[in-house]
Amino acid sequence: MAIIKNAEIWYLKCDPKRPNAKYNKKNPTWEVELRTNIPEEKKAWEALGLEPKPVTDEETGARLYWRVKLRRKSIKVDTKTNPPTETPNEAPEVKNGALQLIDPNTVGNGSVGNIRIFQYDFVDEDGKNKKVSVLMEVQVTKH
Repeated sequence: MAIIKNAEIWYLKCDPKRPNAKYNKKNPTWEVELRTNIPEEKKAWEALGLEPKPVTDEETGARLYWRVKLRRKSIKVDTKTNPPTETPNEAPEVKNGALQLIDPNTVGNGSVGNIRIFQYDFVDEDGKNKKVSVLMEVQVTKH
């Protein structure tokens, strides 16, 4: 498991009772957006196999920051069984600096923390090798 340290946290949606169903109503996700404007952090994210996307100012075209979205599906589908089996996933835990559980709905945009992710290799429909990163835990160090 990899840990992303001192990441800026935006749009944290890790409430166990309310995964985000905006993009997938059948299998909603818990998610977080990480941001940085430090090139070294962007390179560290790329070394983990993440794909930071640049966000630019529409008027000037200047780069503002890079972002990465991490998700965890609320339902785990085991495709190795016939028929595929579905089991519910647990929401990622959200903790404070003392490793005590906190309410994920209290974490505001711009908070800083450490993010634990699980990664595995995956071959997509086009036969390309990809690295999948799954959100496992969030530790908020600066609320």
